[in-house]
Amino acid sequence: MPQQTSGLRFDIYERVQLPDDAVPVKEFNGLELSPDISVTVRGDQAVLHGHLALTGTYAGVGDTGGDDERLDHQIPVEITLPLHRVSDVGNIQIGIENFDVDLLTPRTLNVTGV
Repeated sequence: MPQQTSGLRFDIYERVQLPDDAVPVKEFNGLELSPDISVTVRGDQAVLHGHLALTGTYAGVGDTGGDDERLDHQIPVEITLPLHRVSDVGNIQIGIENFDVDLLTPRTLNVTGV
């Protein structure tokens, strides 16, 4: 039987467009999505703010076996919660349950997750 967890879950959706000077993506070699988020109290609200860091490497279009290209993208995060929904601000934990990256074109990717 699945274990019940308390807390809130949020969906992640971000479309990433590589800059014109970046090498287009042929295939991903390894990607990681890591939270860099802090919690502050503002009046009667707890505010989670920061970003999710999408980092990793990929083989570029036309790559002939050279060095992998680097991908670094930040997804901004700001979530406001009423303090009456939070029993202890110090116990707030942020984690990525799962994520997926779909390559739409060699310069465009979708990041989804929970």
